[in-house]
Amino acid sequence: MAAAVSLSQPDVDKAVTAARKAFALGSPWRRMDASDRGRLMYRLADLMERDRQYLAVGILHCTGICDYIYPHNIA
Repeated sequence: MAAAVSLSQPDVDKAVTAARKAFALGSPWRRMDASDRGRLMYRLADLMERDRQYLAVGILHCTGICDYIYPHNIA
């Protein structure tokens, strides 16, 4: 079983623009020391681990899997 999230073209364009800006020459991310970037990535991983259940529920709702597993229209 797989689920895909459908995004509008403006959502995709916004994400692509943000990614390009983050990796552009001279951006703060690219100028940052690699060890500092690593610390930020580890911090993000720690926060994701801490909030994994909250994130999992959000992902399930966004993909509609909760509706598949627990339909709201059960009679």
